[in-house]
This record gives sequence, C-alpha cells and structure tokens, in this order.
Amino acid sequence: MTTRIEGGDELLRNLRRFGQAGKRQGERAVRATAEKVRSDAIKAIQRGPATGRIYRRGGGQNLSATHQASAPGEAPMTDTGNLVGSGKADHMGLTSDVKFTAPYANALEFGTMKMEARPFLYPAMESNRDFYIRKLEDAVNRAAREAAR
Repeated sequence: MTTRIEGGDELLRNLRRFGQAGKRQGERAVRATAEKVRSDAIKAIQRGPATGRIYRRGGGQNLSATHQASAPGEAPMTDTGNLVGSGKADHMGLTSDVKFTAPYANALEFGTMKMEARPFLYPAMESNRDFYIRKLEDAVNRAAREAAR
C-alpha cells in the first residue's frame, strides 16, 4: 500500500536546511502523525454500530453470545480486542511505521478470496494527509525560529 503526500518532500528539504533543529522538529511532526493515524484506525475499529451480519455463538473466552460484523467496506468491528491491541507505531528518525500485527489484520484490510475488505488503516492514513502537511509546515517554522536564536 503506497500513499503519496504532495509537498512533503519539499518541506523535509527545508527542514534539513535547519540542521539538528529541523531534524528534531521533523521527527516530532512524523511521530505525531503516525500516532494520530494509529489512533484513528483504532477508533474506526471500536466505533459502532456495525451494519453487517450478526453471528450467534456459545459465548465463553470473554466473548459475547452475539457479534455484529462490519459490512464490506466498513472498518472491522472489534470482538476480542486483539486487532486493536496489536496496533503499533514504531519511530525511527524521520520515518514511522504504523502497523497492526494481529494475524488477520491484512485479511481484514485488503480482503481475501472469500471476504471483501474491511479497511481501517488506509482510510486513517488518507484522512490524515492534511494533518501531516500542517505538522511539517509547523515544524519548518519552529526549526526556523530555533535556528535564528
């Protein structure tokens, strides 16, 4: 999955002109965006009510007797909390990786031959494009102020 955010490369070049201040502020912007993407994906999973099929089961193992699934195209509905609990944002300088490591996360995000996709991460990423650009613009301004001191 690839997403292009226009203008980000130019803003990062401007940050590099400010040396350590630019790097520090850029890292802060990238980290804030990654954490917001992770948080928004989790909120999408935890929202409700779903509009998909209702499953009845025997309960047990901390599961309710019924579960209403999401419909195709909707974010998956939480059931056990494993998907939400597997959400991580790893930060490495000017790069952050947002991932969900539950074994079925990719099947939900992209679908399978037997199930249509229930995307949650890509929509969160897409909805934060403008947030990212604003954070980078703020980072350039803060780095410029720091460098001028």
